[in-house]
Amino acid sequence: MLFIVAVVNAAYCGQKSIPELIDSLGVEDRGNHTCSTACGILLMKKDEAVPYLQRALTNSNKRVRYYSVRTLGSIDTKRSREVLIRAFCNGLDDVREHAAYALTWHPHQDAEQVYIDFLGGKDQWHVWRAIKALGEIKSKSAIPHLAQIRDNPKGWRFYYAALVSLRKIESQELPQEVQDSLDFLRKAKYSHKVNAAKLATSVKIIKANLETVLPDVFEIYLLTTRGESKVEPNSRTILRDSGELAHPYVKIALRDEDENMSRKARQLVTRLGWEMKFKKDL
Repeated sequence: MLFIVAVVNAAYCGQKSIPELIDSLGVEDRGNHTCSTACGILLMKKDEAVPYLQRALTNSNKRVRYYSVRTLGSIDTKRSREVLIRAFCNGLDDVREHAAYALTWHPHQDAEQVYIDFLGGKDQWHVWRAIKALGEIKSKSAIPHLAQIRDNPKGWRFYYAALVSLRKIESQELPQEVQDSLDFLRKAKYSHKVNAAKLATSVKIIKANLETVLPDVFEIYLLTTRGESKVEPNSRTILRDSGELAHPYVKIALRDEDENMSRKARQLVTRLGWEMKFKKDL
């Protein structure tokens, strides 16, 4: 039944003019079918739809404004980005926020200043996206801003995103052999049947570059969603063996406002018997 409704909706919306499709963005029906279909058709029209979407950014209907921004972000042409950049600079408050976020979906150099300005935003998810976008475009102008975030992080995700972005900008990305070893360690977390020889080689490479990759190992540990694998060595045992080298990263996560991050860090401290070292942070 839902498939039939979707097909009918698509056929109906396909006969609409672009202004009528813009109006359809404000329709609230079951499953959001009318709006979703209109977005899809507008997306296919690319730059032809951009002037109409631009005008819709001042529509009295907040829903129309929201989906117009999202459609412009998905179109991802120079023309659509110019509209979003102007909207960020001069648009309504809700449009500014969504425009900056939409510009991070496909990072481009022409939106560099938007990403830098948005580092001071209130929505943590959006700020995190801006940090990553600056790394993707290798923004030299962002180096002092990202260094400030790295050195005074609000939480682990901000710290790690800034670190990775700075690596990209400063051409200090990890050697492929090291990255492959980290990827295998991450993959091994979720398996009880791991190639023991490959795991041993991966851990050897990681430990040979320990000071550089400890943040990456800690990131692997923190993002475990189904419990650390019983196969050892793993990210937890590497952190254990690293001793005090890991402490600065643990401290960042313990102070994180994100309960998932701080909880995982507390679990590590308890598991490794580091309670006295982190008494103040706990």
